[in-house]
Amino acid sequence: MTDRQIRLTNDLRYLHFSYRPVISNLRRDDGLFWPAQRSSETDHMSDERFTEGKHAFEEITGVPASAFLDSLATTAPELGRFIMEWEFADVYGQTRLDARLREAVMIAACAARGATAAGVLQLRVGSALRAGLTRREIADICVQTGIIAGVPAALAALQIAGEVFAATPEE
Repeated sequence: MTDRQIRLTNDLRYLHFSYRPVISNLRRDDGLFWPAQRSSETDHMSDERFTEGKHAFEEITGVPASAFLDSLATTAPELGRFIMEWEFADVYGQTRLDARLREAVMIAACAARGATAAGVLQLRVGSALRAGLTRREIADICVQTGIIAGVPAALAALQIAGEVFAATPEE
């Protein structure tokens, strides 16, 4: 494997463990995430959303959706599907925000969450660069987040951003 593939694999493992607290709080029988009954019509709609979500995930993150889904396959495959359908097909598919602003919002939110969102922040910094944000803009977002989230959160976010910058060639 190349260094980039190794980093992506490690990032996906980290993302998997970042979602673990969420996974442990979900119940299969509450109908919120896993409907009790599915019809062939909802299955077809869901399959379309899943496909749209995978495409959006790959376009936004630059990471194969299959790698992310595989990282959840043994513990919570339904969560991977839910993320693809809801976050990437529904939310991103309906947003009026352009890619730059959407990624700026994601960086600010992840930076504010601190260590619990470190893996997602790392992925989103790369997505923000692909969306056209500059390194300076990303750093400024992290600093601004520190006003509300605190200096330690801002410093941690800047450290993660710096690691992504170091691993990403400038264009």
